[in-house]
Amino acid sequence: MIEQTFFAFECVEPEQKPQAEKYLKIYFDIDCPAYYHPERGYNYSLGFDTEADNEAFSREIREKFTAHGWTVNGEYGEPSKGKSTLFIHPQQVGGIIAENLKSEVLEILQSGKTFSMRKDRNGNPFVNVSEEKFDITVEDQQIHLAGQVMEIETAIIEAFRTRRRNLWWDGEGGKLDRITAKFAITAVDNSVMGAAYRAIKGMFNELIHRGDILQSQSSNGSPLYRTRTNAEKKQYARA
Repeated sequence: MIEQTFFAFECVEPEQKPQAEKYLKIYFDIDCPAYYHPERGYNYSLGFDTEADNEAFSREIREKFTAHGWTVNGEYGEPSKGKSTLFIHPQQVGGIIAENLKSEVLEILQSGKTFSMRKDRNGNPFVNVSEEKFDITVEDQQIHLAGQVMEIETAIIEAFRTRRRNLWWDGEGGKLDRITAKFAITAVDNSVMGAAYRAIKGMFNELIHRGDILQSQSSNGSPLYRTRTNAEKKQYARA
């Protein structure tokens, strides 16, 4: 008998994303002539020639970010301000920062002497925002998911559906991770995302408890899952 745990949601009205500060997972491409030497060929093009070049780059990064109120640690400097953190490489500066700091970081990187912003043919700096995150609490996340219980349950049922009764999914196969990514607010704090996954795993367990998701075991004991067919639901209801 497999022990099951369930996640109980407070009954709340559906609502949109809470009013929370937006953060960006962002990358700024930079050029550092003392580090990149394309004339030497692919295998020998990267690296500082002298420790003095390395120190000059690191010192300028530290001075410029510190002047704007950032705390800087690490070899090249890992600037941080509040919950915003950047990682520095002579070819790219990237990390997770508050949206309202984007222009400040861009201003800093455009004012360097040992480095400069890499630009496209139109003169626009290479800046890539790959993801938006929000500074929310676990409670904010739970309220957000509580307004989507029916949609999430439907997504779980569809994800574990198979063409035949003798076909099973070997474990969760990342399905609950993808459902979490689809329905949860992407949070700055990883523990908030962990809470979201546990909430959706609780819904999955509840569907097993209700008989909408069937479970079994493979010959080596690993868990198998599939959605109950409509014919099986009718039989289940009559039993």
